[in-house]
Amino acid sequence: EEEYFVAGLSLRMTKQKEFETLGMPASEEQRTIYYFAGGRNVSYTKYIFPGIAVGVIDDSDFIVDIVLLDTTYKTARGIAIGDSSNKVKELYGQEFRRFPSNTLEYQLKHSAAAIDFKVDPLSSKIIKIFIHN
Repeated sequence: EEEYFVAGLSLRMTKQKEFETLGMPASEEQRTIYYFAGGRNVSYTKYIFPGIAVGVIDDSDFIVDIVLLDTTYKTARGIAIGDSSNKVKELYGQEFRRFPSNTLEYQLKHSAAAIDFKVDPLSSKIIKIFIHN
């Protein structure tokens, strides 16, 4: 869904397409995670590029999460790190769940994907944007 596109990437895109879009990563981290959508433990690699990190399930080579790390990239609606939580609400409407951890989560109806906006409680600025299944 276009709502979850960022930096030319989308969830469920292949790792090969990710590298064609962003080039080679600056670094990578590997670990085992419990993948909710697959209901099992899987090998997972997070590829870190300037301004963005992309998580891939190794056995499928599909992107399962995208994290914006600084102001380099914006969401499809134009939100970047450092923007206010009010701007998020203005551009995304009131379709949020709020978590105790100062996170606003936007999710389109009938979609498994979501965008989490982590908010600094003192400044009300976005400090992390996490797009995931």
